[in-house]
Amino acid sequence: METQNNSKEDEEEENDDTKKNISADDDGDGSLLLPEDFSKPSKARTLFLMRLNMAAYPLCTEKLQHGHQCSFSEDTLRQVLQNGQSLYGPNITTYEGEVAATQAFESRNWDLLLSPNNSNNSDDNGKTGNVISFRKRSIPKETAEFDIGLSAMVWELDNDNHLDRNTTILVFRGTFTHGDYANIEHWMMNYALEKSTDRMKEAWIKDAGLNWTTEMQDRSDHHDDTWEKLGLRAHQLWNEEAFPNELLDSILSASKDNDDASSSSSWKAAESPPGSRGDGDQDDDDDEDNGTSSGFLTMTLREARETGYWELTKHIVDQVVAETVAKNRTLILTGHSQGGTRAQLASMYIQKEHGLEISTVSFAATGAACMARLLFGNGGASANNNLLQDVDPFSRHDQIIEYVHPLDPWGNSMLGEDNGGMICHIGGRSAKVAAAYPNNKSNNTTSTTNDDERARMMNDTSPAKDYCSQIYGWPGPILIANEHISRPVANLELKRNFQRCRYFTHNTVAIFLALSDSLLEDGSTAAATAGTWGGCVDALIIPRDDPNGVCPTGQMTIREDETFGLLVVVIGVILLMLSRLCYNMMVCPKGMATRLTRRRTRAGYRAADHDAFANSPNHLHQISDDDGAVNISNADDFHYDDDDPSSPNNIDDAGTIIELPRLT
Repeated sequence: METQNNSKEDEEEENDDTKKNISADDDGDGSLLLPEDFSKPSKARTLFLMRLNMAAYPLCTEKLQHGHQCSFSEDTLRQVLQNGQSLYGPNITTYEGEVAATQAFESRNWDLLLSPNNSNNSDDNGKTGNVISFRKRSIPKETAEFDIGLSAMVWELDNDNHLDRNTTILVFRGTFTHGDYANIEHWMMNYALEKSTDRMKEAWIKDAGLNWTTEMQDRSDHHDDTWEKLGLRAHQLWNEEAFPNELLDSILSASKDNDDASSSSSWKAAESPPGSRGDGDQDDDDDEDNGTSSGFLTMTLREARETGYWELTKHIVDQVVAETVAKNRTLILTGHSQGGTRAQLASMYIQKEHGLEISTVSFAATGAACMARLLFGNGGASANNNLLQDVDPFSRHDQIIEYVHPLDPWGNSMLGEDNGGMICHIGGRSAKVAAAYPNNKSNNTTSTTNDDERARMMNDTSPAKDYCSQIYGWPGPILIANEHISRPVANLELKRNFQRCRYFTHNTVAIFLALSDSLLEDGSTAAATAGTWGGCVDALIIPRDDPNGVCPTGQMTIREDETFGLLVVVIGVILLMLSRLCYNMMVCPKGMATRLTRRRTRAGYRAADHDAFANSPNHLHQISDDDGAVNISNADDFHYDDDDPSSPNNIDDAGTIIELPRLT
């Protein structure tokens, strides 16, 4: 009994420590800082937009109710918690405490967004008030949040007595549901297969300014990823056909109840599919003609198969742009992870389609510059499966700002290249330290701070660096394939370290905390010094001809081709051996046995076989006619003509396969 009381007291103390160790407040006094001007980058604006991205995901309690995990698995976080490395503070040492801390953080975030100073509660469609209101813009609204569809939110900030905040913010949620995963794989698989391994090394050395160790190079040199690449290609192509049909079925089934602006109530089959998604306007008469249509939205099965949620994205974007223009409001786009890439694409689309340059802030985006040129599957580089009709990934887009941890494998190295714009690295040098030592502004300047201060800035004590160093050097396809498989094939420790790396670099709480520490007042991040990372750089502009080969081609490597060819030959030999075995042992399935006996009968017996079996009443024998027909004789003496479909099979009236002699 005493032990139980102590355990309860420890749990209460842990919950109290959660409140002490981490705060969702922007300034530590229990309030939310709103920027004075949303049209300009600032620390307050960036933190507020990150809050909205955290709110775009379901709450921890909602995830648990729908069978999802609240956070990373207990097996993954056990070592992190035992080491006192929880994002919520060193006193969180159990998985239950981690879940409770996550719930408390989420609750505090919503309380700040919807506090009486900002807004008042309204109805089930959203929270409305004097300053901040929101509504969901999901297609279809019944399934998008936890199953299939595109999930987004529209937040509106209205003017108060002092400031002009006539602003609308469109937030695209990142990857959460199985439909989201199917979409992101279709978008990013080419890059992951072809470019992720080299880009991870570049991110470690160039973006983070860290040394590439001998151990990392050994991992790269001694682990061939050919089989993983072939497996991932097969996995994606296998899923490619099923996912779009499920998406369309979900949209159609939900349509009759979708009477609000979040999705249409008049979905119907499209009369005919539009032309190719490539640069031109050519038609493809062979496309499937079933799709969905609503006003200016038409999505065919082909477009769903080739572009995932892109047509749905444009539908939402066009609606929001029309509303903001009509009301003369400022529009901002934002998103996290896959949602960040969607925001980048939407920004380029609005610029090309509507002629408007919309301020866009993405967090750990998976990258739009390469995937817009070539989506995975459907014919490789020769196919017109791209988004070039709608976006221009070849030009600079100054309206886009990306915030990302340089060691984030999903956001910075494994899935794509960011389009923009500017990229600001977070999680490295502390803004407070930078303010104390303003002269240390670049990697070329030797730091004059002491060891303790440099540890705060970013050095070998960083948990992100610690866990990420365990996975860098491994080929990207192996890391991704290892995520898809389970015991006993999977390398469990590699899988967990991969997830631990993302816990400290890619999840929304980690990003919010890194932003809080790294951001300067103008929205930039503290510049790097020797042994640190940080600062903002211009995003790489990749020309259409891609002379440096930055983007993938969609083609298999020579080694993949050779391995695939060998695999086909081996499978063919195995099937041939099995067919011969089943024929000789007379244990084939009925259909296969019939085909084999027909083939054998047409081939003819050797003379010796004929003599040996001619007088056997239990076996067939043959006589070859001049016209090529084969006469098969037994007690009933019937004929089999290869060109006559009415000829009987080599099966007697009882359905028994008639035995044939074996070749020697």
